[in-house]
Order: sequence, then structure tokens, then C-alpha cells
Amino acid sequence: MGCDIHIYVEKKHVHYKTKKPVWINADKWTVNPDNALYQEEGANRFHIDYHDAIYSGRNYDLFSILADVRNGYGFAGCDTGDGFNPIAMPKGLPDDVSPEVKELSDDWGCDGHSHSFFTLKELLDYNWQQATTHRGWVDEETYKQFKETGNPYPSSGGVSGHMVMHLSNDEMDRLIGGTLTREAGKHYYTQIQWQETYAECCKEFIEKTIPKLKELAKISPYKEDIDPESVRIVFWFDN
Repeated sequence: MGCDIHIYVEKKHVHYKTKKPVWINADKWTVNPDNALYQEEGANRFHIDYHDAIYSGRNYDLFSILADVRNGYGFAGCDTGDGFNPIAMPKGLPDDVSPEVKELSDDWGCDGHSHSFFTLKELLDYNWQQATTHRGWVDEETYKQFKETGNPYPSSGGVSGHMVMHLSNDEMDRLIGGTLTREAGKHYYTQIQWQETYAECCKEFIEKTIPKLKELAKISPYKEDIDPESVRIVFWFDN
């Protein structure tokens, strides 16, 4: 079963009356015309549909870093590597979370898990240049490619079936070299391992999501200076 992230952006503002900081949702929303105006606790609200997530990928490496989710293992507990040092363990929703995000979290109920949040500053201060070791199972052609170029993809956390044979790297070398006897109809796999920096593992988040957060954190649209503590992400997972 897959795991997905639900991630929202909030920006800190000073309340015009109390002069105290409040967190306002900064995502793009749209009114769904198929849903009528409804009542809840005496307040009239439109049902709104979220439509432009700042990040919507399914990257278990990123999930591991953000909240220790699927850290070093995949579906059914298969070994995917040594894992990652999380920025922090899940902290729950912030006490001052925006009402829109609180409502969405409540809608997920017990199906949502590992709720947490980080300011842009926390994301920028994190050491993305740490390295981790991945492991994965590959077939003969991918193994040959890996030995020649260092490219481990496509690899899998686990391969099973009555026609699948798991070999050590030495046995796979012998199979490819013709000194290990093949069995008719069998498919051969071996486990490899390789290293990547955390930044390489989370390229889309680093190159696309964080720059969007920086843009929101600008002190002025005419300057490059940012306030990295004025923007945060709030998120949870489902699977």
C-alpha cells in the first residue's frame, strides 16, 4: 500500500487588531460550485477544493527526512537502505494552525498520521548534504548498467515469485560470465547498494518547493531579502 503526503503552506501575519502574530493559510484554493452553502456551528461557509499543492510527489526519502515515515523500508517492510536522520520526529499540528488546515486534518481523522510542521528556516538550516546508503534489487541488465555507469535505476525494494532467483553479487557476476548454470524460465536478481546525498534524493523538493517558499518569505516584492521564519509547511500522511 502506498503512502502520500498532504502538505500545506502558512504565512505569518500581524493581526491588525491584536497586533499579535497569526498564521494564515497561503495555498491556492477554489470554491467548488457543485457544493451548496452549508451550515456548521452557526457559520456559513462554502466547501472549498484545494488545487495547487506546493508539493504533491510520493518520495519516501523525503517522507523519511520530514517525519521518519517509511524510513529505510518500503511496502511490507522491505529493506531500502540505511535510512535518514529526520529533521525532527512528528510534532503534531501547531497549536496556532490556520482553520482551513485544521479542518482538513480533522476530515482525515485517524486515516491521517505523523502530523508535523517546519518553518522555512528549519528546512534551510537542515544538512541536506548528508549521505545515505540505498539498497535495491535489480535484474541482470540493470546490474550490468550499474557496474558500468553507477546508475542503479530501475531497482526495487523487493522482488518475489516462484520463478525469481535471488543471487549474491558474486553469483550474478558468474551468471553473466557464463560460469553459473541457468535454470530454464528463472528470473535472476541481485541486491546492490549505492550512496546519495539527501539533496540528491529530494531533488524536486529542493529545486522547486523550497524556492516557492522563499518567494513567499520575501520581505518585499522588490527585494531579495527573506524572513525564513515567516513561512512554514504543515503536513501529514495517509496510507
